[in-house]
Amino acid sequence: MTLIAQHLNALDPASCRTALTRCCGASRWVEAMLQSRPFADDNAVFATAERIWATMERADILEAFSHHPKIGSDMQSLRARFPQTHQWSGQEQSAVQQANESILQALADGNRRYEQRFGYIFIVCATGKTAEEMLALLQHRLPNPPEIELPIAAAEQAKITAIRLRKLLDPPTPNTSNHTQPSASAPHPNTTPDPNAAPHASRVPSPALLQAPSSPQTTHTTGASMRSPITTHALDTHLGKPATQLPIQLYKRDGSGEWKLLASGTTNNDGRIGDLLAPGSLQTGVYQMRFDTGTYFAARQTPTFYPEVLVTFAIHATDEHYHVPLLISPFGFSTYRGS
Repeated sequence: MTLIAQHLNALDPASCRTALTRCCGASRWVEAMLQSRPFADDNAVFATAERIWATMERADILEAFSHHPKIGSDMQSLRARFPQTHQWSGQEQSAVQQANESILQALADGNRRYEQRFGYIFIVCATGKTAEEMLALLQHRLPNPPEIELPIAAAEQAKITAIRLRKLLDPPTPNTSNHTQPSASAPHPNTTPDPNAAPHASRVPSPALLQAPSSPQTTHTTGASMRSPITTHALDTHLGKPATQLPIQLYKRDGSGEWKLLASGTTNNDGRIGDLLAPGSLQTGVYQMRFDTGTYFAARQTPTFYPEVLVTFAIHATDEHYHVPLLISPFGFSTYRGS
């Protein structure tokens, strides 16, 4: 597809700068993207965005973070502080608007502790996530050392950038600046139902249930896939249910043989993580997915023989999708390449 590329190529420099800034607030990233025009197609847009983002320094990354509201911000403050992106931010965080007071308070407390610890706000790709899932991610990432957390947050920014590049083709949203804030019990107008929210029945799942989801949220205006090139789905065969809130980290082995952390997350209510990496970011090499089964089973007060499961796999082609499912019980596990 070339719709995004055509759109960016056709804009005058000032308009293109404004459009790109809505996607990522790092000014050096924006200027480098401008200089990279014309783009051959949409794949070139995303690959260039990822390549340039990988060259950004700490100051650039923090500049991009400063263009985001805190998770759980009310719509009035979004409109006041982020006039160019408040509608996008509101859509991305729509699930938070429906959260109960205890979740909202926990998010506020966690945001405050996170900012005190790291010096910047908690960044997460909120699209498609419930408030509970974002809170679990926040709590999981809080203990990280600062040198580990910044690359994780930067990877989340890359996902947000990819989603917003696609949103450039969306028709304008009606102005809701005079509308009242929806109550916590009322459906939010921007809320999209999560097709993965319902758990499977309580039985030992078959491998067919471990396929990558086919979701309306994985496509956008261009018809191009928005999902991560690497996904996972964990099922607890002991309970016969999805393994929810299972912490996972994704690493890639670098040229020196060291493992470099690329992303982290926790499984959702369906046991899935579908947004580990930004589209266009996949490289060939050896990867490792680390499942923190010790934390998962400890939360359920279940002893386990396997406190951690490491799945190492090789990627030889970057134009394919890689689904890495896990069947886990306290005393055994299995995995394979899904589709």
